Amino acid sequence: MKGDGQADPIGVTNLLAKAAKEKGVKIFEKSPVQKILVKNRRIAGVKVNDQTIECEYIVFGNWNVVKTIRRRVRSKHTFVSC
Repeated sequence: MKGDGQADPIGVTNLLAKAAKEKGVKIFEKSPVQKILVKNRRIAGVKVNDQTIECEYIVFGNWNVVKTIRRRVRSKHTFVSC
């Protein structure tokens, strides 16, 4: 459509990651999640590389994981798949 914008997906992803890191977000790449920690039907953290990471939000790079989590966790937040 005339007037629609477009962007390079890799460039946008890198800019979002940079902005998030500047705000204190920790990004773990190529780190298979061993376990998703759930407390009161909400995500409470993850276990990665035998380390427990407490968190309120998780961004997954695999849509199948997101569908599985939706069934197990009650959330008012949107899950983002990259």
